[in-house]
Amino acid sequence: MLMSRTSVGAAICAGLLLTAPGMAQTHHITTLGRAPLLGTSTSRAQMSQLAHANSERLALAGQKLGMTSAEYRSFKAGLSTAKYVVVPRHLDGMSWYDGGTYVTADVMIPAGTRGWEVDVVRNEHLLRVFMPATCGNLSILRSMQPRLAAKPAKASVESSMEKMAMAPPPAPVATEAPVPTPAPVAQVAEIHPAPAAVHHARFGWLPYLLVGAVIPLLFHGGSQSQPAPSGPVPVTVVATPVPIVTPCPPAR
Repeated sequence: MLMSRTSVGAAICAGLLLTAPGMAQTHHITTLGRAPLLGTSTSRAQMSQLAHANSERLALAGQKLGMTSAEYRSFKAGLSTAKYVVVPRHLDGMSWYDGGTYVTADVMIPAGTRGWEVDVVRNEHLLRVFMPATCGNLSILRSMQPRLAAKPAKASVESSMEKMAMAPPPAPVATEAPVPTPAPVAQVAEIHPAPAAVHHARFGWLPYLLVGAVIPLLFHGGSQSQPAPSGPVPVTVVATPVPIVTPCPPAR
C-alpha cells in the first residue's frame, strides 16, 4: 500500500515518466510544477524568501542530493547573487516534495526551462545548483574543472627569448655625430729672445785703447806747435820706501 502511494505521488507531483524499465535509465519529466519543493518564483528576491521560509525542506533536499555541508553553505551564501539562466535539460538529480522530500537521479527536463543557478567550486570539482522558477525543485549537476598547471619559469624564459629572436630589429634612430673633443694644448710659455749683448761687454777694452793712442798724439802735436822751455827741466823724484828688516826675537 505504501509503495503504491509513493509511486502515484511521484508520477502525479513530479510528472515523472519512465521510458524503459530499470533504475539505471534516464527519467524524463514532461511537466514541472506538480510536486514543487519551494513553489513558483518570479524574481531572485522572491526565490530567496521561499528558500528561507522552507529552509528545513531545502536542507534535506540538498543532503539527499549528496551535497556536503560546505557545499550547501556556499550555495545558501550565493542565493543573493544567483544567475537567471536556462537550466540544462540533463541533470544528475532533482528533488521534489509530496508530503515529504524526495530525490530522483538522472533526469531529463523540458527544453527551455528557466531558473536560478548558483555555482560552487571545490578544488577541481564544479557543482552547479539549479532551482527552476516554476517549482523551485533543488537540482544539481556535477562536473570536473581541472586547474591549469602553471608553466615552469624556464619555459617562460625560453618562450620570451624566442619571441625576442623572432621580433624584427628596431629601426635605427638617426643621431647627430658626436663633436670630437679637442685635444688639450700644452701651455707653452712664450719665450722672448734676450736682448742682444752690448758690444761694450765684448769689446770693453776698446775705449781704453783709443785713449792710449790719442794721448801720445796730443803730446807730440803740442811739442811741435810750442817752443821748448828754456832752463833746466824740473825732475820729480819719488822716494821709494826701503823696507826695514827687523831680526826676530830669539825664542825663549
